[in-house]
Amino acid sequence: MPERDQRVVLSDTANLCTGGTAVDVTDALHPELGRMCERAAKAIGLDICGVDLVVPTIEAPFESGGIVEVNAGPGLRMHLFPDAGTPRDVATSIVEMLYPHQSNGRIPIISVTGTNGKTTTTRMIGHTVERTGHTVGMTTTDGIDIGGSRVVTGDTTGPRSARTVLMDRSVDVAVLETARGGIMRGGLGYDWSDIGVITNIQWDHVGQDGIEHLDDIVHVKSLVAERVRAGGTLVLNADDPTVMGLLSLRRVQRVSRHIILFSLHSDNPHVQSHRKSGGTAVYLHDGVVMECNGDTESAIVDVETVPVTLHGLAEFQIANVLAATAACRAFGLSPDAVTAGMRSFSNDSQNLGRCTMYCVKDGYAVLDYGHNPEAIASVLRLAHRCPVTRVTAVLSLPGDRADWFIQEAAKVAARGCHRLIVHEDEDRRGRREGEVPELILSAAQEASPSCQCRIVRKSADAVQTALQDMMPGEIIVIFCDQFQQVTQLLEEYDAVVAPKPQHPLADVA
Repeated sequence: MPERDQRVVLSDTANLCTGGTAVDVTDALHPELGRMCERAAKAIGLDICGVDLVVPTIEAPFESGGIVEVNAGPGLRMHLFPDAGTPRDVATSIVEMLYPHQSNGRIPIISVTGTNGKTTTTRMIGHTVERTGHTVGMTTTDGIDIGGSRVVTGDTTGPRSARTVLMDRSVDVAVLETARGGIMRGGLGYDWSDIGVITNIQWDHVGQDGIEHLDDIVHVKSLVAERVRAGGTLVLNADDPTVMGLLSLRRVQRVSRHIILFSLHSDNPHVQSHRKSGGTAVYLHDGVVMECNGDTESAIVDVETVPVTLHGLAEFQIANVLAATAACRAFGLSPDAVTAGMRSFSNDSQNLGRCTMYCVKDGYAVLDYGHNPEAIASVLRLAHRCPVTRVTAVLSLPGDRADWFIQEAAKVAARGCHRLIVHEDEDRRGRREGEVPELILSAAQEASPSCQCRIVRKSADAVQTALQDMMPGEIIVIFCDQFQQVTQLLEEYDAVVAPKPQHPLADVA
């Protein structure tokens, strides 16, 4: 037994796990001391924390002692069930802080998929929404952007990138480019979206991950349509029969959603039928993007004033504007906000490599990511709408596609240009050296004997060759994914972003 007046230490700490006791002293805490603890929490960016103090008393202003620890993971039991004092329902206060006004804690998600145009459409939506004061988290093939700043560089169109955006507390709207590869490897990265956009569904990625038919691509991309929440909005390309076929899929029909159709043609049968039933559509009429709700029709923006369309010459970019407009209107933005967003979206600084046109020497150069037959054909059709004397394409194709798919893309390129310069990607994706360029060259020569075809193995040398041999009035279309390297080469030739090409010529099939 201890002697009288002998001091016995039962525990070296006051921690509950080592024998300490919890006494609630909330009512006795001096306000000045409380404010000091709040400042400590804010200084290290914590909303909820435990602050450990050593002070002579908590009932008077701070005079001596100090804060010894700020704990980012405090326990709740001592507050809910103290050994002495008044129990405090801190858990309810924490939940109310996280979900004010009984909100569910979700933020709007806009998911964009398709074969071509995903990145441009995603960027336009993100830009337009952000201009209205929202903090947008955006994923694209070039990286993750939070609040307009690049936080991750690279192809970020998979579920891990989506979760990165959704876990960032500063984000209040997520705009996600959602690609085939990410879906196949890890799903969507979210449970339900509020708005789903399908730009188009074309042949691509044949020979990858078991994809052999267009139906395989539909099966993957339809997941974005399937996972639009009940009462959400599905934006579909009415000019694409495959996209419209999604509406007949039972798994897409299981949930009731709003449908917005977009089309390059005001007389599109699907649009007309949708209008008659009171539905919403966005379409092009006499060069103006129009929105209709049943019989009510209103103008949004003249496409010649939207930089990404190259003054209305790039039809495929107009389709992207229609898709982005539909998504922004579904999100609730006003027509004026959408108009301002589309007109202020820069095709060079904000959308580099997606049909970026430069004036160089006495002609033009177009930088584009096209790597499938439809994308290649679309850009070359644009080239023939410009006042040019010759069209040259600088082309490589991914080696992980099937032989016949590479050959088909090569044939499309050869038919759409006068001169074809073929190079090889540094990453051959399992192909032997020179295999893909040889496939492209043989298919191109077969499809268009009049096309001047040659191989210049390295990409930089291929671009240099095209520029060195450039004729006055020529347009060079450079298909690539190494944009910075190519823009540096263009700068050596004093290239500048092109103004409007004068007097467009007739369309070329």
